[in-house]
Amino acid sequence: MTEPGKPGSDPALTPVSIAGIEGLRGLVGREVAVSDWMTVDAARVAAFADATGDHQWIHLDAARAARESPYGGIVAHGFLTLSLIPALRASAMTIEGIGMAINYGMNRVRFPAPVPVGSRLVLMPHRCNCSQSTCGTLRSTGDT
Repeated sequence: MTEPGKPGSDPALTPVSIAGIEGLRGLVGREVAVSDWMTVDAARVAAFADATGDHQWIHLDAARAARESPYGGIVAHGFLTLSLIPALRASAMTIEGIGMAINYGMNRVRFPAPVPVGSRLVLMPHRCNCSQSTCGTLRSTGDT
């Protein structure tokens, strides 16, 4: 059995295979896929704290967070939840026939609610736009 949060962990959620750039263009304005569920555990939050140097107690000190935070326990870093998008996307879809994909950036990123440790996340990407750039690459934007 595949580990939860890894591609293929739910047989009903086989990654969607997108046929290259033309396939991607055909998805403008549509829901593309649904990822596997991923549990955000304390070990992942602690590893992210070590990687980024953000050791604020609300992310690491369970006893203090239970006493003092409005969330009743430790919560994931907002940037941790954002950084999980590539792994969640990989469990949802593949794009065939492309040389590489890079992250161009993010627009209007907000963290409207805390993600308590133990929460399960899922990604449901929607393709909004595809445009050809001047250097011959395709710029694809979407809402998540």
